[in-house]
Amino acid sequence: MPCRIRDVPDDERSLPGRGYPRLLQLLELVAETDEPQTVGDIAERLEMPKSTAWVLVQHCLVRGYLLPQGGDRSFVAGPALFRLATAALHRNPLRHLARPM
Repeated sequence: MPCRIRDVPDDERSLPGRGYPRLLQLLELVAETDEPQTVGDIAERLEMPKSTAWVLVQHCLVRGYLLPQGGDRSFVAGPALFRLATAALHRNPLRHLARPM
């Protein structure tokens, strides 16, 4: 299960900006969940107001990290999230270390 605000490490709590951990939690939730998520689902699972969840979803939609599913009422991982994950995997040093084997 994705972490909630209260599960954020203490060292992260001291960083400025409350929205960034929530945005990352939203992306983790969508990436780790098989079912499309509504704004209400996101708000409930991450224990945040629906208005906050809605704003974060809008930012993710504009950047392509989320895609609407089922008539704009629920959302799934978008192409930008896949590009980010693929780039991270491609640059993983383990891949290059294992290549000779």
